[in-house]
Amino acid sequence: PVLQRSLLLKLTKLRIKAWEAQIRSALGVLTAY
Repeated sequence: PVLQRSLLLKLTKLRIKAWEAQIRSALGVLTAY
């Protein structure tokens, strides 16, 4: 279970990073106008 938990944490962190990148790009497009 410990390995599974660490893997889940890594996946969630990667997902959050992807979300941040998408939000930043969207904000950049919005502020560009």
